[in-house]
Amino acid sequence: MKKQVLEVHLEGSEEPLVVDIDGRDIRRWEEEHDASFITSDVSYTMLTELGYFGAVRAGLESGTKKEWMDKAVSVTQVPAADAARPTQKGRTAKRSSP
Repeated sequence: MKKQVLEVHLEGSEEPLVVDIDGRDIRRWEEEHDASFITSDVSYTMLTELGYFGAVRAGLESGTKKEWMDKAVSVTQVPAADAARPTQKGRTAKRSSP
């Protein structure tokens, strides 16, 4: 599986948090849900949970999954090249106009 990128808009934040997810996050999701990611329909909740697992793994989030689910306003899967890239831990860079 290629690395995937999610942009997570958290309540109270102007810029999205860019989270890289990979097989480690999918395996964690599968373990928690006792289900196969590949055979499951991808839902908004699933993407939000994957964003949480990736953010925790990267050191961008230290709260509980419930707290994350409550503050994640939107989650969007984006091509890696189009994602706003983090400049510092917990911050993202603004996109530049083409």
